[in-house]
Amino acid sequence: MKISIFLPHLLSAAQQENLPLEKILNKASAMGYQGIEGDFAQILPMLPQLQPMLKEAGMEFSSVYSFQKFERGYEEAPLLNMLDSLRAFPCKKLMLVPGFFTEEAKREVEWARIVDAVSFVCEAANERGITVSVEDFGNAASPCFTTDGLLFLLEQIPLLQYTFDTGNFYFADEDPLSAFSLLKHRLAHVHMKDYSAHPLLPEEAEKASSAGKRKGYPSPVGSGFLPVEACLRAICETGYHDFLAVEQFGCAHQLDAMEKSIQFIRTRL
Repeated sequence: MKISIFLPHLLSAAQQENLPLEKILNKASAMGYQGIEGDFAQILPMLPQLQPMLKEAGMEFSSVYSFQKFERGYEEAPLLNMLDSLRAFPCKKLMLVPGFFTEEAKREVEWARIVDAVSFVCEAANERGITVSVEDFGNAASPCFTTDGLLFLLEQIPLLQYTFDTGNFYFADEDPLSAFSLLKHRLAHVHMKDYSAHPLLPEEAEKASSAGKRKGYPSPVGSGFLPVEACLRAICETGYHDFLAVEQFGCAHQLDAMEKSIQFIRTRL
């Protein structure tokens, strides 16, 4: 399997270390990272700068995510333009954050709009050789917040796939391994995430909390309390062999955290 890192972490590292992004990418490549991923809206204007730097570092796009407001409906042209742009990156995976429910009284209508929009994207993406997925997004207003919501979307949209985030089920008070056992048949991508029970550095703020559970703080993968090692074993058992994307928002020293995360993952593959 290959390992990638989120672009926002690289940009944070560049700021933290007072180094240009190109040097940070080369450092990440030297650690063993082979790809990056990030928000389409952030990547697109940076693409002319990013593409030559990625080529020099021997890296590629592992996936791109996009925040949408499909609960309101959708327009075809911007979505088709996004998919065509991904072919040019190139990037073969798109993870949608399809929107957020606004109020209970509108839930049924908003569900229908989200299913309709995601179906359109999946069909258009399939024609372009792009895989579309959703993840267990950590927000109670998300249609993908729980296993039930994810299963509903996957059942409604046969072309839709699943990105397993090892950390986000914590928000929903669900066990990631139990959830994964129900969703793994549609696995397309993985986000490796962990949380610490206490701040590992004084300047790091709380990143997660769940009713009846302890608070979660930023952590390199393998340095926190989530069952990431067991999750990694379960992922390997499926035969998945594509990218594992390290996600560690909030780490005050990203380069150090990146090194710890990739070392942990590589010693367990």
